[in-house]
Amino acid sequence: MGLTKGIRTAAVLIAAALLVTACGGDDGGTGDQVSPDEVSGAITFWSYPIGAANTEQYWEPVVERFNEQYPDIDVEVIVQPWDGREEQLNTSLAGGLAPDVVYFNPDFVPKFVAQGVLEPVSDIVEDDLDDFRDSALEAMSYEGELYSVPLLMSVSSVICFKNVLEEAGVDCPTTWDEALEIAPAVKDAGYYLTQYPGTVTLNMSFYPYLLQAGGQVLDENGQAAFNGPEGVEALSFLRELADNDYVPQQSLTTSEDFEQSAAGRSEVAFLPNEIVSTVMRFVDPDNLIVSEPLTGVEQANFGTVGGLSIFNTSDNIDAAKIWVEFLTSPEEMESFNRDAEYSAARESVTGFLEDPLMVEQEQYLDTIWSAVPHEQAREIIDLIKPHIQAALLGRETPEAALNTAADEVNALLARG
Repeated sequence: MGLTKGIRTAAVLIAAALLVTACGGDDGGTGDQVSPDEVSGAITFWSYPIGAANTEQYWEPVVERFNEQYPDIDVEVIVQPWDGREEQLNTSLAGGLAPDVVYFNPDFVPKFVAQGVLEPVSDIVEDDLDDFRDSALEAMSYEGELYSVPLLMSVSSVICFKNVLEEAGVDCPTTWDEALEIAPAVKDAGYYLTQYPGTVTLNMSFYPYLLQAGGQVLDENGQAAFNGPEGVEALSFLRELADNDYVPQQSLTTSEDFEQSAAGRSEVAFLPNEIVSTVMRFVDPDNLIVSEPLTGVEQANFGTVGGLSIFNTSDNIDAAKIWVEFLTSPEEMESFNRDAEYSAARESVTGFLEDPLMVEQEQYLDTIWSAVPHEQAREIIDLIKPHIQAALLGRETPEAALNTAADEVNALLARG
């Protein structure tokens, strides 16, 4: 299934789920059964450090605004650390101490749906479903049901470095072919074409190339598909970059802080899949060009989506849904994302970003891909990654590396 088609399909399935609810299903939320004004009680919200929203103090005025509308609902916000958050959530669920509402990224949704602990939240967005970006809804859905209301988004695309382009006398590439065409001139000028971060998640390294080749990680039957012709083409392209020293060898196997990498030193022509706000922390913005996502056979780019999920273990799901609806309202979504320096998940909430490079990159939000929609997505990455590295280092052919990884992934999936 193509990337754009998958995004449209997710939105259609969510709309269908809402139609079923309207025709008599039990939505389990406030809906027509409980008036928000009649809801009371206490709920707990677990967030995490996101931009300026990194302390409980940040959330105090937000809760005050909420209580102006809903004075009978007490909200406790706890900002938890990122490290060990999955283990912490599992421990809290096992001990009966889980929060009512939690901030989730896409790969957490199928994992906790599989445990049977997430509340569907389609009814929260029922009145303004069309205002949420389809790519955000797809990222936070699983098997046609929305389990996390999108709050924030980030987007990646090609980012070029003016100093390298000018010295090499080349233009910013937007396709694989264009990248290979300018590579010799860039190398002759003493720079790298790009860099491949071999130690980071495949969501931001190999998977975008796989999608650009027209491939997918898993097929419709839930089996490995990344070792098909598209995957081999993507890995062969990366192998060509490595074999010709168009990318720094160190980045293939070594974790580097961005400022210590070739890109952080402005020694690459372009980054194929990067968030410009990250790059601007270490590189002069005047030296950067934001361009469209890279294209192989198809155009594809990675992006982050963050949303608000509700555990069905909550004793006050009605209040939890009111809190989520409040935080994802246009006014609160804009306020939060302005402070956190992210893009909003609503199409109507735009124009608050001030940096022109971030504004330029924001236009590609509708095409982002976030994660493999599978409960074992992280385990799949852990199995594939070392074989990608082996191929890039010349220890295995791209085809052999991917086939071996596919065998391991299919064995994992068979065990369940």
